[in-house]
Amino acid sequence: MSKRTLALIAATLVSMIYGVTFTVAKDVMPAYVKPFGFIAVRVGISTLLFWLVGFFVTKEKIDRADFPRI
Repeated sequence: MSKRTLALIAATLVSMIYGVTFTVAKDVMPAYVKPFGFIAVRVGISTLLFWLVGFFVTKEKIDRADFPRI
């Protein structure tokens, strides 16, 4: 599978996740969870997913000369 196809699949998944959380937020926020709490939950879940995906992705070593640029 090409990198372009993987990028399109990832972008589609992100759009779907955003749509679902937006819909859930409309129903949940005023009654059960305050806005800051809902944002904290979204950030926490996305961080967890990012770390889990990071375990399965090929890691590339960064040269020491490139660290100042980063």
